[in-house]
Amino acid sequence: MRAFTLLEGPGDPRVARLGGSVLLAGATIALIVLIVGVIGDALAARGIRSGFGFLFQPSGFQIAESLFPVGPDDPYLAVILAGLANTALVAALSIPFATVLGAIVALIRSFAPRPIRAVASSYIELFRNTPVLLQFFVWYGLLLKLPSAREAFEPLPGIILSNRGLAVPGVVGGAAWLVLAIVGIVLFVALGRKRRTLAWLFLLGATLAACVLLPSPVLEFPARRGLSLAGGQTLSPELAALTFGLILFHGAYIAEVARAAVLALPTGQIEASYALGLGRWQTIYCVAAPYVRRLAIPPLTNQYLALIKNCSLAVAIGYPDLIAVINTVINQTGQAIEAGAIAVGAYLLLSVAVASASDWYDARSKIWGFTGDLTERLGERLSRLPPRPGSLQQRLIQAALGLVAALLIFRVIDWAIVDAVWTGSAQACSGATGACWAVIHDKWNLLIFGTLPASARPRAVVAMVLIILGLLLMLAPRISALWRPWLSVPPIMAAPLILHGTVVGQPPAPIATWGGLAVTILLAVYSILFAAMLALPLAVARKSSSALLRAPATAVIETVRGVPLVLLLFVTVSVLPLVLGGLEIGKVFLVLAALTLHAAANLAETWRAALSAVLPGQVEGARSLGLSRWLGFRLVVWPQAFRISLPPTVGTVIGAVKDTSLVLVIGVFDLLSAAKAAIADTTWHPYTFEVYVFVAAFYFTVCFGLSLYAEHLRTRPSQSR
Repeated sequence: MRAFTLLEGPGDPRVARLGGSVLLAGATIALIVLIVGVIGDALAARGIRSGFGFLFQPSGFQIAESLFPVGPDDPYLAVILAGLANTALVAALSIPFATVLGAIVALIRSFAPRPIRAVASSYIELFRNTPVLLQFFVWYGLLLKLPSAREAFEPLPGIILSNRGLAVPGVVGGAAWLVLAIVGIVLFVALGRKRRTLAWLFLLGATLAACVLLPSPVLEFPARRGLSLAGGQTLSPELAALTFGLILFHGAYIAEVARAAVLALPTGQIEASYALGLGRWQTIYCVAAPYVRRLAIPPLTNQYLALIKNCSLAVAIGYPDLIAVINTVINQTGQAIEAGAIAVGAYLLLSVAVASASDWYDARSKIWGFTGDLTERLGERLSRLPPRPGSLQQRLIQAALGLVAALLIFRVIDWAIVDAVWTGSAQACSGATGACWAVIHDKWNLLIFGTLPASARPRAVVAMVLIILGLLLMLAPRISALWRPWLSVPPIMAAPLILHGTVVGQPPAPIATWGGLAVTILLAVYSILFAAMLALPLAVARKSSSALLRAPATAVIETVRGVPLVLLLFVTVSVLPLVLGGLEIGKVFLVLAALTLHAAANLAETWRAALSAVLPGQVEGARSLGLSRWLGFRLVVWPQAFRISLPPTVGTVIGAVKDTSLVLVIGVFDLLSAAKAAIADTTWHPYTFEVYVFVAAFYFTVCFGLSLYAEHLRTRPSQSR
């Protein structure tokens, strides 16, 4: 959630930004508390217990892994705080490594030889175009297949990999030193340059006092002891898979952010630094780094916020984070509204803290940042440079990489096609050296249709074909924009009616039996369509000069964007039926409502930025032509804003498609849930990887195709000019 300034007038802009963030967080939390109170009164009228008194009752359960011990006798509040600490731990471990990985990949993709750039590009496209939840499952499954502790793999001294997790060197007796270091860093940064001497004096005095009073920290290395590992710090398979998956997934996004910032560097600044006699490293440190850092801070903050929210997916692999603990609390106490409000407030506070720190650092970096430069950018110059013949060493490296890539491609072809088993039983795959695609053949109906009755499967095929046809008509460039809705919407809207049997006169297929690929397609398409209908009013309301429209729209958008989608799904499925008086609503419809609201909030921000990018002269020109405000918006402003927003809109759509995989956590039988059910069969369990490859191939095909379409939309305006 991006913080925005609510305070206007003279004064320090950093104070205004921080005050705006605090006021926004306070207003949002107050609104949530008010809503919870109103709902609690309504529930009390129906005899349903409400209130936060349960927080001080014994929890009756304990979590297997936490930063501080909690047991069944501890209150719910302590267990919730332990879950929140686990979430913060995952974020603290993932953010630095994801940033470093993204920076390295960005430099490789920008300046490395072409074969190495191709490897970096492949990594980015693979991890960006597959759901992060699927990646968690893959890493978790691979970790569980590692050798036992006695036969553990030690890739580096002091780092041991086994099916019990990742063991790394740990510091014994360093907690107090860590707290001291954090306090010192905060003071060092907060006091600024003018008072930096006070920070140095404090650090020096605190260090001398700590050396006298505190025990010296000891670095302890893990070692094999019998059937287990001793010493060091061991990350459980769940924590290791979650951290590793977040690093790789968000490292791909951070790489693109860093690459865009590097390529936007004005070449005139570099040439001026060389003219002043600065060396290469001085130019990088004094000129390039501040400019790149300033450009990268806002999108990097968005990635950090997304990473924190994706920590909530730990519930899918059994790591006891905040969402997992809240879910257990809801199941034990039945107080879904109060527990959901606590989770929402915790994530909003985390988001505001990160956004406020980013805004403070962004405002501080502008002190020495450049205000503008009209010279060409580094990316423009690199695109015009002819390819230079490399040295003999570079050619040898490229040849070696090409040989390795060729061998890898041939090995993949042998495994996936030549030596693969396509049909038959699991026994036919036991001695095969290639992939066992027979599991896909055997579980095909489950993966595509879920538990849908066999008599309704032809209707499901017709429904999916109609949806695909409608999407193709909607995106077809040769069809007039006036006719696209009339041609594309009817087949899309008719698809679920045909699947249910409403319009074909056949026995209805209960919605509870829908599943597999069919449900994934329906959720993706309808959540995006309904979100588009809701996003534009939200974007316009947030830009309105009227506080009565702007404040509610801002609260809805920032609240929805500030909490994880998994939490939104939990709250919607648990709380909405209670609010509606116990009305029976299918889980698919509740999930669709949550997905729609989440996508609408993201689309609203994209479109609000596009509306702000339309020149004010366009609005004045529409008024001078005698157009009303509504006609001016519909005929002049919105067409331009929509064209500006097309590439980021497609990016938001890609995110919405991948988000459909998260419905697995609350029991909706989508494609990923069908894959989990397929490998739950002990006969086919050894071939889990093939099932996950099939699911990843579907998501990658759809998301990468949309990425290519977004790139086409990005380059088309420049070609038309």
